[in-house]
Amino acid sequence: MIRRNNERNSADAPVHGKSVLTRREYFESVLNSRHLCVREFLKIVVPGRWQSAHILENICQHYGHRRLHLPEFSVEELFPGLNETPITVSSMPRGSWSTPITDQVMIAKLARLLRPKNILEVGSFRGYTARLLAENTASNCIIHALDINPDHGEAYIKSPLKSRIRRHIGSLKDQPPESLKGIPFNFVFVDADHQFEAVESDTRAIIPLLAEAGVLIWHDYSDWGWMSSWNRVPEFLQNLSKEIPILTIPGTTLALHRRGWIYQDVEKAVEEWRRLSGRSHWESATIRGEW
Repeated sequence: MIRRNNERNSADAPVHGKSVLTRREYFESVLNSRHLCVREFLKIVVPGRWQSAHILENICQHYGHRRLHLPEFSVEELFPGLNETPITVSSMPRGSWSTPITDQVMIAKLARLLRPKNILEVGSFRGYTARLLAENTASNCIIHALDINPDHGEAYIKSPLKSRIRRHIGSLKDQPPESLKGIPFNFVFVDADHQFEAVESDTRAIIPLLAEAGVLIWHDYSDWGWMSSWNRVPEFLQNLSKEIPILTIPGTTLALHRRGWIYQDVEKAVEEWRRLSGRSHWESATIRGEW
């Protein structure tokens, strides 16, 4: 069953609204929560400048508390026909900050299936996802790409697809830019700053902009960046899931909400995935991603 507002896993670690605490504040918080695991221990004893070390992330992933609690679901149950939906991929994503190809394929399939008229990408970077969305949506669909870097969008800037993509410079930190106001978005992809306050700010600004049955997708729902506090997407979404249903797509680092969903609507898809996930390697329905 999907956990509701008043349900809490006793093994859950304390979730802090602040992305960065002093070592003393963190130690006091852990003591008050009566919870200590490898993650908290390392956070206390390792100096801040070393907390992003890859080896520490590996230790946390293998021996620390579990971060990913959102339910997985059978995508075909809620989006019939998705698996067989064909897409076009003309340019592979480049750079470690770009969305991995498995996640891009899933995003493109959802966009092709749902046929949105207005798409918002928050955190566009080099523009590979924006380009892919333009390639896999109708000619009357407009992709709005938002990024704080004024040079974002190299993947499509010299392409004919440029006419379908509106570049916006800025962030959603306080409120949406004037150029985005009044647009009902059918499809939103969030992949900007992953610290807790930033993800919360972006999400709270986006939800009122969602059109009826609009889809909101978050990237990097995955276990990395805990020590450095660079990735608090899992912690924020765990909190938000007490307000709205949020599911994660197996085999990807994507989490998803659709406006109008209620917990009862998605329960069947979650139960179906649990049934499918118990199958052998020959029958497995899990997408083979890079994880």
